[in-house]
Amino acid sequence: MGVKGVELLKSVPTFWRLDAWPFVLAHAVNLAMLAMTCSRIVAESSVPASNSSGINSSTPLNSTIGSSSGTAASAAGVAFWGFSLPLMNTVLLPVLAVLQLLTWLGTHWSVKFSSMITMRRVKRVDEAAHVMVTPSKTTEKIGICQIDIVELRNSASGNVEIVPSFEFHKRRYLWEAGEKKWQKVAFPVGESMAFYKNSRGLPDGKAIADAAARWGINSFEVPLPTFKELYTEQCRQPFFVFQVLCVVLWSMDDYWYYSLFTLLMLLMFEGTVVLARTRNLRMLREMMGAPIVVRVYRQGAWMAMHSHHLVPGDLISVNRNKHDPDQTVPADLLLLSGKVVVSEAILTGEATPQEKVCISNRDSDEVLSLKRADDTGDRQHIVFGGTKVLQVVPSQDPQIKGGLPRPPDGGCLAMVVRNGFNTAQGRLVRTILFSSETTSAASREAGIFVVCLLCFALVASGYVLSVSWHDPKRNKGKLLLNCSMIIASVVPPELPMNLSLAVNSSLHSLARLGVFCTEPFRIPFAGKVGVCCFDKTGTLTSEDLVLEGVAGSPPSPSAQCPPPPSASSDASSAPAAEAAVEGEGAEARWVLHKPLAVGDEGVHVLVGCHGLVLLEDGVIGETMERVALESLGWTLGRGDCVAENSGARKRRIQVICVFRFAL
Repeated sequence: MGVKGVELLKSVPTFWRLDAWPFVLAHAVNLAMLAMTCSRIVAESSVPASNSSGINSSTPLNSTIGSSSGTAASAAGVAFWGFSLPLMNTVLLPVLAVLQLLTWLGTHWSVKFSSMITMRRVKRVDEAAHVMVTPSKTTEKIGICQIDIVELRNSASGNVEIVPSFEFHKRRYLWEAGEKKWQKVAFPVGESMAFYKNSRGLPDGKAIADAAARWGINSFEVPLPTFKELYTEQCRQPFFVFQVLCVVLWSMDDYWYYSLFTLLMLLMFEGTVVLARTRNLRMLREMMGAPIVVRVYRQGAWMAMHSHHLVPGDLISVNRNKHDPDQTVPADLLLLSGKVVVSEAILTGEATPQEKVCISNRDSDEVLSLKRADDTGDRQHIVFGGTKVLQVVPSQDPQIKGGLPRPPDGGCLAMVVRNGFNTAQGRLVRTILFSSETTSAASREAGIFVVCLLCFALVASGYVLSVSWHDPKRNKGKLLLNCSMIIASVVPPELPMNLSLAVNSSLHSLARLGVFCTEPFRIPFAGKVGVCCFDKTGTLTSEDLVLEGVAGSPPSPSAQCPPPPSASSDASSAPAAEAAVEGEGAEARWVLHKPLAVGDEGVHVLVGCHGLVLLEDGVIGETMERVALESLGWTLGRGDCVAENSGARKRRIQVICVFRFAL
């Protein structure tokens, strides 16, 4: 399915959100208590002033003294939890403001926290307006998606149905009313071979509209936020918020110049990070390429259209653009006729071209499967999106499958099976765009370390507060400020700015090396990498090989082969090339013959069993196969025919069929 869980949510009105009404109520109570206390103090302090003209002779002296002492006590404030009300209200006001700010920021830091604060859960799909999606892969982010309503045609009854859907990480999910669960939209990649062989494209406008509503258009649109949006996102990061709070504390302690300079530098560093991130996203967007013009068979005729209009079920012509050799395949295609040679280097990193063959020789009852675990070999029929077409060999049949007219540009016929971000190229883009930044054990360890330091800071702050609070010479506001700075010193105030400076410097260094990063704050995690493992030597080393010889094949009768070395002979006098192969029950020592001394059987195998392809600029393919062909003195010609360069016989071998054992 692609997702681990889906929760139905409904938006809560702004006032009834948990980051609104509790704090509105708390501020109202605080202000009411402050107003009540201030009015009482003002009323009681005005009593001595009205009686200042003199003392009534009928009033006892001791009662006057008692009244004066009571007024003085009232002027100091009513005791509440050990604090006087004015002081408690003064402290409570900024505390509530900070808590409300952190609650609002928490809705941007955590998707789960945002759903808990701003939404409520419902049980029925018709009541929900959003869904919170938890992906099955831990490397992807949790997201909240809006539920949309789409009109789709039922394949069984042909009726148009209203289906709820949502788009998560550029993949569409539909609500299956019968199974009561969300399903990822299914593409036509699990049908029988007869289904593809009998396909005649999209017959009418209704089928085209239904396919576009179900699968979307063939677009690789990478979202490019504006500078303001990215800068706002950077300013909402926890490190930046912490730094700003520290600047506020320093300014309250009369460190104005240092606070302003720190704030200015922080804003400037965040701006440079946003600029680098915008530039990298723009580079990634340009790598997707612009839509190209393709030949599509729709509504019973061939027509030219832009590739972003392609939908699964379209029949298109696959051809190589001689004017733009770097042009890539716009979607995942199932080859129906002909043969295509493509380069899949952008997907697999392999420079060896891959030959794609049509499904004409496949049994009609077989089912297409593109899962690597199945190992059915069906991937040899798929021309993946993002690959480059190197050579096209169209079918020589006068008619194509059921009398369809041949492509007007002389290309190979193929069927679109996946489009957009669901193609092989789209999966790579999704990995870059929607990966999670917080899946690291080191971050949990750092969090535990900070929590331990915070405990010590709270103890120290509490001790300072308890000792100095009853000192009449100490300023209570200054004391609370110092205690707050003790807690804030758990994380060095310069750390966020230093981290921004280091990340910005790393971005410039990577840009000079041709490496771009869409998530700059992953660079510190990449800096902890100590060892890089590669799957083959060709990644770091040269692919130039030299054929030393062939073992296991009888030598040519005309070749002068050296006798096998004796056991008593010196190791330095033995031939440089020798191979030992262990047989069943006995050991057989085979001499490694030079390339020109290999017998006919070995030559036929080496020059006839290969996957090399002849293009306009030369022979391409597996380096080992190409070197073997050249060392034996043979040349690959057109039509998969190999010929001997020299010799009296001038032998020729025609490759009839290629069985691809490894894909």
